[in-house]
Amino acid sequence: MKAVYVPVYRVAVSYTVSFGRRWSVLEHLLLIELANSKRSLIELAEAANLPERLVVEALINLMRANWIEVRSTGGVHFQATKIGHRRAAQDSLPPQVQTTVRWISLCVDRLTGNWLRAEDLDLVYDRDLPEGAEILERKVYTYDQTDGSLRDLFKLALDETLEPVEPQFRNASRPYARVFIAFDRIEKGLPASAPMGLQNAIVEVAGPLSVETQEPAIEVAQSGHEFVTFDQISSDDLIVGGDSHQRILAQAFESAKSRIILHSCFLDADATENIAALRQCS
Repeated sequence: MKAVYVPVYRVAVSYTVSFGRRWSVLEHLLLIELANSKRSLIELAEAANLPERLVVEALINLMRANWIEVRSTGGVHFQATKIGHRRAAQDSLPPQVQTTVRWISLCVDRLTGNWLRAEDLDLVYDRDLPEGAEILERKVYTYDQTDGSLRDLFKLALDETLEPVEPQFRNASRPYARVFIAFDRIEKGLPASAPMGLQNAIVEVAGPLSVETQEPAIEVAQSGHEFVTFDQISSDDLIVGGDSHQRILAQAFESAKSRIILHSCFLDADATENIAALRQCS
């Protein structure tokens, strides 16, 4: 596995969101009904064929907006206020929303021009580049501020809506995204959502692993086999069964010159005693 450094532009981008109260169809219909005549809770629930609790929630929202009022003369009933009559005559109720501006840090890679969130990348600046870092060649020298894919990266809460306001951009910096490649694929450094075109471009530009960057060979002593490395292991190299494992361990103890290191997630007390007995016999 080797690390390559993908040149990117990092830029802060603003976007505008709206949040707050948006009226439901039920609330609008209740307001129209109460603008025509006064009604009790039971009458409204029966007319709407809905549970009283759901109707009460809608009435509370309308009362907070001062569009309906409750009166107790001749029994408890609801009716629209003067402003409620005007709202009921409208085609839709005006939403009670607020807007706010947010900022997000985004990156555009300089190989394919795709946008990514900066928080999803391992960014390294010139001063922190390791000696001999493999920097991929730049192919993109600008970025498109009107790219529609930008909006897919903006973060929104469940009650928020993206407003049709043009994003604002600050001056871009030029760091590098550290990406690790192994066996002609991206191992880490890019989010799972990264475009396949970018992933393929990185692997293509980085080229195959050199001898210096390949994993060091690890020698494994096995009966009747040459020393092998991890990328040469086949089904013939697998040891299956307790007896086979015991024979391999015995041969390892006999041929070891200094020490043997065993790693297993399945060693219990009995297995440890058996290994100790093999060691004493060798």
